[in-house]
Amino acid sequence: MIHAPVLLFVYNRPAHVVQAVASLQQNKLAAQSPLFIYSDAAKDEESRLSVEETRKFIRTVTGFESVTECLRTGIIDIGIFR
Repeated sequence: MIHAPVLLFVYNRPAHVVQAVASLQQNKLAAQSPLFIYSDAAKDEESRLSVEETRKFIRTVTGFESVTECLRTGIIDIGIFR
């Protein structure tokens, strides 16, 4: 059976990302599901440290069929809420 991929959008709230990933890992099909984590670049210096902390955490995520990081590196903010 092919399982649907999971897409997680993250930005600058590392504690929330930890909680979200922990919840996703509890799903009984997590180990058979690919996870894609999309992280926007920091839009300003104030957000930079939180974005870096969030990205540091997502590099450690396991428990899924695969984990793919999609990291924006420029200052272009293409967040989903406009």
